[in-house]
Amino acid sequence: MLDSNQIEYELVRRNFRLEVDNTHARGFRSPYAQHLVYVKTSRKRKQDPLLPVLKQPLVLHWKMDIFYLELIKLASATVGYCNHNMLGFNGPDDKKPNGIAIDIESDKVLDEILNVTNIIPLRSCSAFEDIEQEMSELKKLPETTRKTIIDARLGQGKFRADLQDYWKGCAVTGCTEYKMLRASHIKPWRDSNNSERLNPHNGLLLTANLDVAFDQGLISFDDIGNILIKKLFSSEDLNNLGIRPDMKLRRMGEQHKLFLTEHRSRNHFNK
Repeated sequence: MLDSNQIEYELVRRNFRLEVDNTHARGFRSPYAQHLVYVKTSRKRKQDPLLPVLKQPLVLHWKMDIFYLELIKLASATVGYCNHNMLGFNGPDDKKPNGIAIDIESDKVLDEILNVTNIIPLRSCSAFEDIEQEMSELKKLPETTRKTIIDARLGQGKFRADLQDYWKGCAVTGCTEYKMLRASHIKPWRDSNNSERLNPHNGLLLTANLDVAFDQGLISFDDIGNILIKKLFSSEDLNNLGIRPDMKLRRMGEQHKLFLTEHRSRNHFNK
């Protein structure tokens, strides 16, 4: 179980910055989220600044109770933890600051909780990390097959050619400047079997900004291809990124629906 000091360390590693430093609670800001997250500090902090808090040291904003059923699948969580040091956590009608106090078993669980609550998108492995992790299995394949599957993770080779042939441009915008388009998987390459890794219905050809947003689980598409957008974006951000709520996939096959259903589930769009 992570204590308060370990959680602070992990938050800083994830680009959170300390914004509120009070006696019994320290507030950290994610670049992606509206609300702070708080980490409890010990009442004996003046005597020993490094003395950790062990019991449910992470506190999320009370509005995160809409994710409570998912949170308790991941960790022990208590709704209604009160601490007047948690600035910005006042309940409705100016009630005293309160939130959801949580035990964090590991840094992996911390990532899952931050992703479930849309505080940060789940970190994606790089293509080379994915390939390295799978290399022992890939080496068992014939050389040509192995190269084809590795190329698919790199967005190159037959997989890319099949996507270009299918979409004839960006799957959303129709842009045909192929140097500006990325070929990536709907169900992540690392979690797919070799058939899925090469299946063009498990891929989208997208402009770079749409590809990054899709890969990070910040956008997805419904069963008729309409775009779904996480609420962390402001209207100004969407405008600057060229992402519009009226966007949709230009085509939609039955196999696309299966892979997109999994993408929505993985990235918590099914609420």
